[in-house]
Amino acid sequence: MVDQHSKKFIKHIIKTGCYFLSLGAIQQIKYCTVLDEKKINTIYKYCVQKGFILEDCEVKNPDGVLKAYAKFIDRADDKIYQVGVFDGSFTYWQWVKDESWNWCIVEHKTPGKYGSHFVLGDVNGNTIYDPLFGKGWKSKGINKIILYKNF
Repeated sequence: MVDQHSKKFIKHIIKTGCYFLSLGAIQQIKYCTVLDEKKINTIYKYCVQKGFILEDCEVKNPDGVLKAYAKFIDRADDKIYQVGVFDGSFTYWQWVKDESWNWCIVEHKTPGKYGSHFVLGDVNGNTIYDPLFGKGWKSKGINKIILYKNF
C-alpha cells in the first residue's frame, strides 16, 4: 500500500488523508489488491463529489467511502459498515445485532496542528496499516477506536 507522503497524491490527501487512506486499506487487504496514487486520487475526487468527504479529507460518511473504494475495485456489491465505536466503553449502533467486528480504525491523539492520526487495525487493535509508515507523528494516546464489520 502507498505512503501518504507520496508526492503523487492530491495535496489534501498528503496533509490530512489518513482516515480516508485507512478506509481504503480495508478494501485493498480484503480483496488482495493494491491501488496506486492515481486511482486513489480518482476515488478521492469521487468521494468529494458525492459528499462522503470534504475537500480537506474530513470523512463525513465512512460507509460511503468504503462503498466508493469497493466500486473502483469492481466489488460494488461489497458490504462493510461501521458498527460502533470504543471510546472508553463499547457503543454499537442500534441496528447491530452481532456485536463483533473485522476491522478497526484507531484514532491516535497527536501533538501539532491536526491533533490526530488514523491507522487501520485488526480485531485486537494491532496496527495493520499506518498511512504515514510511522514517520512524522507520535501518539499521545488513543482518542477512540472505530469498529467495522464485513456483512
